[in-house]
Amino acid sequence: MELIRNRANVTDIPEFTSYCLWFGYEAKKPLTDIRTSGSIILKQKIDNWARKARDLSIRPVIKLSHRAKT
Repeated sequence: MELIRNRANVTDIPEFTSYCLWFGYEAKKPLTDIRTSGSIILKQKIDNWARKARDLSIRPVIKLSHRAKT
C-alpha cells in the first residue's frame, strides 16, 4: 500500500480495484472469521492494511485457507 500511495520509484502500477490478503493456516477447527483467531495483533494489522486500502480507493479482501490438523 505504501508503494502505491507514495509512487516510490515505481513507473507502472496496474490499476486494480481490489487487493487480497490470503492466509493459510492449520488447525483442528476451521476459522469462520478472522476475529475468532484469538490474535489481537493480527486483527490490528489487518485493520490497518484495510484502512490504507480504503484510503486509496482499493477494496480490501481477505481469504482464509484451512488445512485440518492431524
